[in-house]
Amino acid sequence: MRLTGQRNQCRGCKEYFNSNKAFDKHRTGSFHHGERRCLNVQEMEAKGMVKSSSGFWITEPRLMNGQDDANDETEEIEIDEDCGGEPTRPVV
Repeated sequence: MRLTGQRNQCRGCKEYFNSNKAFDKHRTGSFHHGERRCLNVQEMEAKGMVKSSSGFWITEPRLMNGQDDANDETEEIEIDEDCGGEPTRPVV
């Protein structure tokens, strides 16, 4: 998959995310107790995350004109500076 803009791949679970916000949402656990980990697919879905038609996890489905637009790339960006699992961005 081509990673551009905020799109990234987790080094831990190898899943692809549409934004840093989606990446951060899939991480859970304490930084201080060494319990930080990735959510599994079922846990991400339970948090309302969905995989877009292009194969990237997003924070939630979007409805545009009555249709589910899970491929929208205009997601707001929230960067967690204290993120224990950095997303990877290969040089293209």
